[in-house]
Amino acid sequence: MKAKYLWLVLITPAFFGCEDNTGELGLGMLPKSDEITVIKKTFSVITGDSLSGAVFAKTNVGYVGRFTDHEYGFGSYEGGFLTELNCVDDLTFPKAYDAVTNRDPSNNMIGTVDESFELARIVLSYYNFFGDSLNPMRVSIYELDKKNLEKTHYTNTDPDDYTTKTKLLGRKTFSAVDLADSLRHQTNYLYQVSIPIDDELGLRIMKENQANPDAFKNSETFGKFFKGLYITSDIGEGTVLYIQHVQLDVVFKSFQLDSVGDILKKTTGEDSTYLAYRSFASTMEVVQSNRILISDEIKEKVKEENHTYLKSPAGIYTRAILPVGEIVNGIDFNKDTINSVKLVFNAYHHDTESEYSISPPATVLLIREKEVKDFFNGNMIPNNTTSYYANYASNSYSFTNIMRLATTLAKELEEAKKTSGAAWNEEKEKEWLNENALAVIPITLGTQTSSSGSTTITNVRHDLKPAYVKLKGGNPEKGGSALELQVIYSRFHE
Repeated sequence: MKAKYLWLVLITPAFFGCEDNTGELGLGMLPKSDEITVIKKTFSVITGDSLSGAVFAKTNVGYVGRFTDHEYGFGSYEGGFLTELNCVDDLTFPKAYDAVTNRDPSNNMIGTVDESFELARIVLSYYNFFGDSLNPMRVSIYELDKKNLEKTHYTNTDPDDYTTKTKLLGRKTFSAVDLADSLRHQTNYLYQVSIPIDDELGLRIMKENQANPDAFKNSETFGKFFKGLYITSDIGEGTVLYIQHVQLDVVFKSFQLDSVGDILKKTTGEDSTYLAYRSFASTMEVVQSNRILISDEIKEKVKEENHTYLKSPAGIYTRAILPVGEIVNGIDFNKDTINSVKLVFNAYHHDTESEYSISPPATVLLIREKEVKDFFNGNMIPNNTTSYYANYASNSYSFTNIMRLATTLAKELEEAKKTSGAAWNEEKEKEWLNENALAVIPITLGTQTSSSGSTTITNVRHDLKPAYVKLKGGNPEKGGSALELQVIYSRFHE
């Protein structure tokens, strides 16, 4: 390796995040031919808004509730979800007690499936919610009775494709927070709503288990017997629950047996009994689909051109066009080495007039617009080459070094020019830049922490929580302002 290239390898990391005054770093001691000049240039980035429409809705969180945004004018939001339920492999219910044929003393849970059946319930569990904690809301739960959920689903999933809504299993009116629960102030407190449902479903499940145990071999076979649930809020306004877990409990009465298998008797002479249950829950192994309805007011917001918005769920994303042609023309890729490319999306001050104001999205994804669908459908994670993420901090989203993305686009633009040859013109370049625009999209990150303390991203999902932020940018000809793309590159002295 020539000496000058060795110096470049050693010195390049020092320039990431540099300011205008980089200093000479002792390079004056090098021969003139080995000196490196560090240059910073800024390029203008034009941004705009686009409606996301329905988005890929794979998530382990169910959003249920309704609210209307009176503060920012984005209209109304209504959420409900459909979910399958997981079945433990080879799940069984205890056989009915019989004093002659089934009184095994080793089995302490001998149940009945006749008039002794007590209760069935569905429990909704959640850590967080949006809106008024005391607002009364009603949740209704229907059985899916048409077909099983499809594996790929979007936020415009139509519940009518899966349920006739004739099998109402149960409904309940409640508020997001139970003030009577003294434990609610504890860390990681789990809110729960228990909804009594029609006993007929519990009896149907128990009898099927005894008549056809193969239906309970696993989640797939169970799904053919019981297709799932549709959970929706039909009364109440101003609250959205973020449901982490749905559990169907089939509760049954069991006789308490003594050591020889006889039913223990109370002092009154009555049989001694207790309640037991089997559970079927929503998990990552089964399909869950959120249904999100957004009103048409959002279509008016996207027309504003002197700034841009990020609005979730299934709302508005910011679209950015990098000046790739200007970068190619301004930097000689045969002589120059790009060290750092920085792009910052600054937000306007987030005024809040209401106690229940919408917060900015916590995390966003920067990715080529044309790759969005494949990214989410393929369960990909940011690769720091063509996709990056940034957290909301100091009133902005900062992508501190998108060098690989910028150089990838530059190479592709040069290749497009060569392919077109003499047919290439300004209009074709404008069209190419538009086709390779970037999208800034609200997301949630799934993470896993190892025993050593390192954190790994396990999944990336569209953010389906209510969130909003107004960003600086937009069309400079309509009162907006261009963003700055800061490029730092180095060049050997000639």
